[in-house]
Amino acid sequence: MNPKNLIIPFLSGGILVATIKYVANVVKNPRIAAAIGAFPIGLFSIYFLTNSEVSSYSINYFEMLIILLIVSMLFIYLFHYLKINKNTSYILSIISWMILTIFKLNYIK
Repeated sequence: MNPKNLIIPFLSGGILVATIKYVANVVKNPRIAAAIGAFPIGLFSIYFLTNSEVSSYSINYFEMLIILLIVSMLFIYLFHYLKINKNTSYILSIISWMILTIFKLNYIK
C-alpha cells in the first residue's frame, strides 16, 4: 500500500476529533459535540474500500457497533447512576471494549 493513500483518511479523522473538541470546549455545546462524535465514521470508511471488501467490512462494522453500544451504556451506568468519576468510568469502559473486541475477533467469525 502506498503511504500517500493514508493521508486523506488520517486528515479526515483528525479534523473530526478536532471539531468535536472545538465544539465541546469553545462553542460549549455538548449536544452538537455528541452529534459530531456520533458521525458514522465506519460508514464513511466504506468510501475507501474496494467493492470486494465492503460486504465483510459492513457485517463486522455492525457487530462492532453493538459492542460500542454496550460499552456506551456501561459508561452511562457507571458515571450517571453509580456516580463513579469520569476517568474511572472511561477506563473501565475502554477495558470492557477491548475485552469484548478481543472476544469478538477470536470467537465470532
